[in-house]
Amino acid sequence: MRIVNLIVFARNIAVLGVLWLTMAAGVASAQSGLNCGPLQIVEDRLVNVFGESRVSAGMIDAARVLLIYAAADGESWTAVILSSTDVACVVSSGTAWTDIQTTQPLNL
Repeated sequence: MRIVNLIVFARNIAVLGVLWLTMAAGVASAQSGLNCGPLQIVEDRLVNVFGESRVSAGMIDAARVLLIYAAADGESWTAVILSSTDVACVVSSGTAWTDIQTTQPLNL
């Protein structure tokens, strides 16, 4: 479990590093407290470096969408908030993603 935690930590640092470079180049959003960049750059990094693909999406409000990316094997996942101006901010990531298929309400 410790190795998995170290891998997730290293992965998060790598994503944050790319996003920081994007922000330093002047393409960050006004949401300066978050790790943000153009959707295409964020998505390319998640797909090409971490093997994640978009698995879910949902509207937060009229200006924002929550996107979930996950690796096919479920080893990693990333939550991204997309603004109406195509700025994507990584808000969380983790391990052990599981798809839940149910017709019954979840009791979480």
